[in-house]
Amino acid sequence: MDLDGFGGKPIQGCCDWTCKLFLIEACADDEQQILSWRNEKKVRRQSFTTHEITPEEHHSWFYSVLKNPNIKVLILYLGKRPVGIVRFECQGVQAKISYSIDDNYQGLGLGNKLIGMSVNYAERKLNVSQLCASTKQDNEASKKVLLLNGFRQIDIELEQDSSVFCRALTPRGV
Repeated sequence: MDLDGFGGKPIQGCCDWTCKLFLIEACADDEQQILSWRNEKKVRRQSFTTHEITPEEHHSWFYSVLKNPNIKVLILYLGKRPVGIVRFECQGVQAKISYSIDDNYQGLGLGNKLIGMSVNYAERKLNVSQLCASTKQDNEASKKVLLLNGFRQIDIELEQDSSVFCRALTPRGV
């Protein structure tokens, strides 16, 4: 099923029809959008790597990610508009996640929806039993989103000025 002219297909069980939110696996066509999001000032300020990423640097990273079977990148769509991203890096029984919402759509609760849908995706599609995320100590919005979605803070990494949050999963349909 093609979704309103998208090249990708919605991921089963990862749609919130009330808000017309969809998670779609990233593909080569998403490269520029993801670079644009990554270089937004707010995103860089909350990232652990804060410099502006060059197109060449991003291109190399992006295609290595697309080829890696242990990494999944999903784009959050609001209708036909891409509004956010989540990345899963699977290592054994754990997946590290990172996410962001387009600067123009922050403050609307989409981060909360994205993480909720991401947990659902991980339980259905990934062979992991735990999700973990790191966030900067001063990123109160991200901390709140993670806590609202069943994550609990398990550590503070002083070297990176970050908090680590994890959530156990109940795998379904793997």
